[in-house]
Amino acid sequence: MLGDRLKINLHAPPVEGEANRALSIVVADLAGVAAGAVTIAAGTASRSKTVRIATRDPEATARQLREAAGKTR
Repeated sequence: MLGDRLKINLHAPPVEGEANRALSIVVADLAGVAAGAVTIAAGTASRSKTVRIATRDPEATARQLREAAGKTR
């Protein structure tokens, strides 16, 4: 975690959306949701992105992300 942002390093190339798809899969796995629940809301062509996660319990999802981020260090 970097403040209120999550930093994720990907090895997928930024070609034809591969890095964006990889990011969606990683975020979904960390958040405990289906990959289809994650969309890139802003920054599709940028290194810095904003993702949207469709979830019924945003607080629990945010907590899961924070906990997962703490485990990956």
